[in-house]
Amino acid sequence: MYTIRQMYPELFEIPLVHVTVKSYGLMLVIGFLAAVWVIRRLSRDFTPDPQLITNAALYSLVGGIIGARLFFVVHYFEKFRDAPIEVLYIWQGGLELLGGVVVAVSVILFYVLYHKLPLRRYFDALAVGMMLALVFGRIGCFLNGCCYGKPTDLPWGVRFPYNSFAYVSQINADPQRNRSQPQLILPRETYLGYTGENGKWYPMPYDELSEQQKVEVTAGQYRCLPVHPTQLYSSALAFFWCGVLYSFWRRAQRTEL
Repeated sequence: MYTIRQMYPELFEIPLVHVTVKSYGLMLVIGFLAAVWVIRRLSRDFTPDPQLITNAALYSLVGGIIGARLFFVVHYFEKFRDAPIEVLYIWQGGLELLGGVVVAVSVILFYVLYHKLPLRRYFDALAVGMMLALVFGRIGCFLNGCCYGKPTDLPWGVRFPYNSFAYVSQINADPQRNRSQPQLILPRETYLGYTGENGKWYPMPYDELSEQQKVEVTAGQYRCLPVHPTQLYSSALAFFWCGVLYSFWRRAQRTEL
């Protein structure tokens, strides 16, 4: 069983300006650049101006960030209920890949239609690039600790650290997922940090725990239950489909020749 002692939502801090580089955002950027490179190469034969591909990618990046942020805000609305201005604090982290994909694809569709580009061929290339971007995006989810799976006893299950997204989910009931009882019984009277308006409770910060409590939540009976690393499943599956789609694209090119 693999245990994550620490997630890496923040990779490092830029000196002087004191701005941290988020692992999820960095993986999104890497995935975006990889997708643009692939799409430009695959669309060389039918795009009159390669700059159109770059422009479409930039517009979709902006739209994708907005969509990813909106989905995160809707998903974790209780975090912003009392401080709505924090919706704009995107540098503090908080993006969801699905929202970014939905809005980004919508922007690209509008752009392609507006410039009268060959829709079918462009989206053939786009499909390969999007799958490659998803490979990196889901690795970012894993580093951030979001999009976790269900508890499992399989040997490759992953234990996320105390107070992570998975941990908070496990110590609370979740009627929306037909879970009437917590999966992990953490004594609220000794670990309570605060309670949200929806009744979900959050444990106190790790630094405020006693030494005995720190042992209990990292190696004892109150540590996070192992879960499926669904983020890595998704990343591996995206890599597989990227290869499959590229094979179909190559076959289609030979057929047209």
